[in-house]
Amino acid sequence: MLLPVPASASPRSPSRLLLWDHQQASLASLMPGHPVPTALLPSPQQPWPAQLGQPWADHLQTLRHGGEATRLCLDLPSGSWQLQLAPGEPPHWFIWAEPQAPNPPTVANLALLELDKLGQHLAQGQARSAQLLQALHQLSRCDRLLLWRLEAETMTPLICLGDDAMPPPQPLESRYLKALRRRRLLGYSDLPHQPNLSAQRYLRQDGILARLDGLVQLNEAPLALITLEYRLLQPSFDALSFNLLSRTCELLAANPPLPTTAPSADDAIPASLALDSGLHGQAWLEAVARALAEICHASWVLICEHLPAPHPSQSPEAVSLAHYAQGQLQAAIHFPLADRPCALLLGQTPLWLEGDALAPYAHCQPAEQPPLLAYYGFPLHDEAGAPLGHVCLGFSQLNPARHQAPRLIALLAARLQDSLQLHRLHQRLHLLGAAFEQAQGMLLVNRLGLIERVNQAFVRLTGFPEAEVLGWHIQQLEAQGQTEQLYDAVRETLASADHWEGQSRARRADGSSFAIRLQITGIYRAGRLSHYLCAFEDIEASLAAQRQIQWLAYRDELTGLPNRRGLLQQMALDQSEAATGWRALLILDVDQFGSINDSLGPAVGDALLQALVTRMQQQVPAQACWARLSADQLALLLPIQAITPATAQEEVATLARQLLAACQAPFALNQLQLHISCSLGATLIAPTDTPSPLDLLQQAEAANHSAKQRARGSLAFYDQAMAEALRRRLALSSLLREALQGEAFELYYQPQYRVADGQPVGAEALLRWQHAGQFISPAEFIPVAEESSLIYELGFWVLRRACEQGVRWQAQGLPLNSLSVNVSARQFHHPDFMARLAGILAHTALPPQRLMLEITESVVLENLPETLARMAQLKQMGIRLSIDDFGTGYSSLAYLKDLPVDEVKLDRSFITRLAFDHKDRVMVSGIITLGQVMGFTVTAEGVEEPQQLAVLHALGCHQFQGYLRSRPLPAEQFFQLLTETD
Repeated sequence: MLLPVPASASPRSPSRLLLWDHQQASLASLMPGHPVPTALLPSPQQPWPAQLGQPWADHLQTLRHGGEATRLCLDLPSGSWQLQLAPGEPPHWFIWAEPQAPNPPTVANLALLELDKLGQHLAQGQARSAQLLQALHQLSRCDRLLLWRLEAETMTPLICLGDDAMPPPQPLESRYLKALRRRRLLGYSDLPHQPNLSAQRYLRQDGILARLDGLVQLNEAPLALITLEYRLLQPSFDALSFNLLSRTCELLAANPPLPTTAPSADDAIPASLALDSGLHGQAWLEAVARALAEICHASWVLICEHLPAPHPSQSPEAVSLAHYAQGQLQAAIHFPLADRPCALLLGQTPLWLEGDALAPYAHCQPAEQPPLLAYYGFPLHDEAGAPLGHVCLGFSQLNPARHQAPRLIALLAARLQDSLQLHRLHQRLHLLGAAFEQAQGMLLVNRLGLIERVNQAFVRLTGFPEAEVLGWHIQQLEAQGQTEQLYDAVRETLASADHWEGQSRARRADGSSFAIRLQITGIYRAGRLSHYLCAFEDIEASLAAQRQIQWLAYRDELTGLPNRRGLLQQMALDQSEAATGWRALLILDVDQFGSINDSLGPAVGDALLQALVTRMQQQVPAQACWARLSADQLALLLPIQAITPATAQEEVATLARQLLAACQAPFALNQLQLHISCSLGATLIAPTDTPSPLDLLQQAEAANHSAKQRARGSLAFYDQAMAEALRRRLALSSLLREALQGEAFELYYQPQYRVADGQPVGAEALLRWQHAGQFISPAEFIPVAEESSLIYELGFWVLRRACEQGVRWQAQGLPLNSLSVNVSARQFHHPDFMARLAGILAHTALPPQRLMLEITESVVLENLPETLARMAQLKQMGIRLSIDDFGTGYSSLAYLKDLPVDEVKLDRSFITRLAFDHKDRVMVSGIITLGQVMGFTVTAEGVEEPQQLAVLHALGCHQFQGYLRSRPLPAEQFFQLLTETD
């Protein structure tokens, strides 16, 4: 595949066909012997396009996410480049890069001279003005030129030059007109960020990214506006464009009245291609193909229609409507678009290939024909911009006549597009001829309501033979119970229109009935109603599916309870009914439900949840409403008999204790005895309270979150402190986003030492955030980052900065064997984790064996098979792995033997009591012995006292870190500490 290349491109220009791999962040050349231009790779050791700097790197990534072929004018310090991008097979994009040379002064002078000369030789009047605009359109090389009439607060388009349709009238803002009158010429190089043009919505719809505006004034009064519009981001407009537009405005002002139509292009079309030649349809398309081949000296010409792909995994196809080659018309050909240059014509840009650019398509050329030296393709679209087909020409000789192809096809484009649409219409009419017998059930009924004809679909749907129903009145097919209102509505509609559509019920031959969607169309002859064409389809299954979808939209499929949306609907209904009593909303969360799913399987988890719902429903009054909010979270909305807040809270607390006790009773499931605990959060709703259902749900969730933090099986009521905490979390989330964008974070490093001799062996990178002169604890902002998904980008920021610092220390000779970085569960299990990590290592050049990734037991247990596979990949890369906070979870020993880890870190809770607690000493001794047997290093965290270090030394612990030797330090102080220690 190649990109669309402008007709102005030359095989001798230093253009390049490039391949962008956005996963590997690399740019490579697809043209042998022609490397990537150095101007596009200012720093080859860095990822691409990040090395281009902002805003170009961000804009290229935005275009990639859009997924569509596009163009971009890239303005770099080394010069300007025109890039044309098109998606290939993921993760690749094709880029045609062409350098853009500035217009020399001589060219600018000649263009102005040509414009002045044209203005002098043309007679006064509208034709002269129209020709001036056409000359400006050609000389300025804009994508579209528009001439607008300015009236009051509206600008109305009069002329549109280019391939696009004329936009509708646009509002004219006073501030924009004021700026235009003051400066006469206005250039907008980046339209999406121009507030003056925000009201002109057609710009975004038509994909216009840059515009140059010129005001035509007559006696100091604004008369008209000329806009030169571009689909490329323009770093700036050159002096030539400003001078051409300014001169044209002066010539138009001296030559009123304004033109109302664009100059006709018919005179430029050869007579053999004109519509008035008497040729239409297929004959005209064949004449066009023949004329293009003869005029442009093309070896072959194809006019093709695009067809949808036969299968979603395959590419679209094309079939030729006219094929001229070897001096005569050829038979139609059918071919896939994949791996052919015409695949790029699914976009909206013409394609010109010559010389080496055709090398990737050598396999498409028949061996018996001369080699192809040039190719030109032009896409054809309908009014909505959807691809219809294309015209393409192949050249075995580089005759100068080939350069006429873009001009001729552009002049014929509208007619070609109409012909392709007419061809498609004829095909549809042909299919409609067979539709009466193959599609919906159909009846032809005369104006008296008597059936004259039915199709086979009618027989299949109703079971009535055709011979039996001919001559019946249509009402004999009705199901019982149909009302006269339906027929009155049909008669009233058909009295004023020729079409009615609605739902009804019809009967079958066996006496049953079914729902139908019925369409009745009047057929007229000589202005009088003659017949009715009735089409119907069986929608019984569709209506049942809709009812099921409606049910699922507000219900949980597993338990049959209302889901979150259903609960919010019920709460809104309660508010609308103006309930006068107290109510309560409780959220019950099953503790460690994910571990049950992981260890016993989802089927056991589902059975447990169903049994829990059954048990919970037995504990509350019938008027209470249970709902399932998520996998392990239930909600209870119930009225309570209370008068004061104190009695309301006591009643809910009593019920909550009853629910929690019921949860703790064992569940017998498939010969398993499961013991669980639940946490409850509650919020009270007073009779006079009117909070929104969503606010109430957030309050109950905040209370539930507080209960889970206290202890398993706890109850918490929502209070003002929780409200403050919730507001604090929301504020922190907003501040976190700003801090991440402004890189307001800092890494501190805590050294790690060998227990045996006290020598430094490594460091752990720890994130610190200082806001408004105060440090915010990681224990406070890390959970907020987890909840808001900011932890993903924040984690990679830490990884990148830590690796960069590690390389600097390595260059300074700092004796560190490893640099430890914590990785969150969301970051570790993200699909792009491995690619992003590999990119950071490649960018920073840190040896992988010096990086130690610390993950917690919760990361491992979240998805054990995926975790094992990902850890194996990391080990293959040479990265070392550590289990952090070891011993604080459960089942660690069962999984530890399968994990390819290099280190486990003893949690500080074991170290705090190590000097005087015999049980802690035994547990630590066991873990150290296990490490010696299984070959991993044991590192103790939180060592603060000499007695703790002495015990660790006696037990044979390998490494330690803690305040005994050093607190976490900024990078410079860390370096000073270790160099002074040396």
